[in-house]
Amino acid sequence: MTTALQGQDRRINQRSRCLKGARIVFGNGNSTLDCRIRNKSETGLRLITNETGYVPDTFALVPDDALKSHVCKVTWRSPTEIGAVVVADEPLNHKGCSRCNPSMRTRKPQTEERYPV
Repeated sequence: MTTALQGQDRRINQRSRCLKGARIVFGNGNSTLDCRIRNKSETGLRLITNETGYVPDTFALVPDDALKSHVCKVTWRSPTEIGAVVVADEPLNHKGCSRCNPSMRTRKPQTEERYPV
């Protein structure tokens, strides 16, 4: 891993700009950090977050609108940005997550069952 070199573009592939919300997940899923995907290419992406010092060299990235997570490896970092390469994709499978468990998306109020008239 190297420190970010300002003004030097070392990308192999063309990037596309975006500003998508995501979560950096690490520590066996016990720690998360909100971030934004600033741009991406076929070989990597640039993330913006408040504190990059807590992020380990390998982490899971879960975009807000995704049903899968990306296993990422840090290639560079600055105090507020991380450059990473996606090394694998994994399906989300959290029981308590409304994106992973379709039955939680259409939960109906149960007030009638709890409080019969």
